[in-house]
Amino acid sequence: MQPAPGLNAIVLTGRPVDLNLPWLCARCGRPATSRLRWERVFQLSDSEDGHRYEIVAAEAPFCSDCTAEHERAVRRFTPLERALMCFRSQYIVPATVIGLFTLWTIRNFLPALFETPWSYANYIGLLPPIFGLMALLCLRAAWHDSHRHAVPPLTSVTDAFAFSPDIAGAFEGERHRYAISNEAFYHAFVEANHHLRWRPSGAAARKARGKRYALYAAIAVVVVVAAVWDWVAPYLR
Repeated sequence: MQPAPGLNAIVLTGRPVDLNLPWLCARCGRPATSRLRWERVFQLSDSEDGHRYEIVAAEAPFCSDCTAEHERAVRRFTPLERALMCFRSQYIVPATVIGLFTLWTIRNFLPALFETPWSYANYIGLLPPIFGLMALLCLRAAWHDSHRHAVPPLTSVTDAFAFSPDIAGAFEGERHRYAISNEAFYHAFVEANHHLRWRPSGAAARKARGKRYALYAAIAVVVVVAAVWDWVAPYLR
């Protein structure tokens, strides 16, 4: 869910982790003592699959009390829990099948290396590492695909610094909407990032619109040329 526009909302270009942050607690406005880094998972509509997921990382400063409250409330996953999450990914199926086949090739073909001529042994010896590499690549894909399940839910502390997924259009560059609950932090945050503020009538927006219009014009020209060629081609034969 995107943070709703309101009194303490602003749209800034760039990634959330690259912003200038005032040394105030983003939740209560007191002097900050440390920064917290966290991620949010957004489910977005997709014309092909119906939906897709976007994971956005951010960080913000907090005071010692808010940081301690966050640490008490945040859900941490053990290494075993994180590993088991890979089974929630579709890539774990090919990873398992190819991994088992790799073990089979090791058992059946490695002993043959000492029983066959060297020319044949060269090719037989390639089977285990090739299939092993394929299994590792599938396992890596399963790990990354299941990452969204391993992102801890927001706490009341991190939720005080709300941000949206990337809302930029074509050629506009990355940008996000931020909704800050604390007034003091919000005003200091806006002042520190005033040069990154997105303005629909600004130079960057006009430049992006110009590029989109140029792209649309190029597509229109290609369509027209293709249509004309399809019409005149029979007469040129």
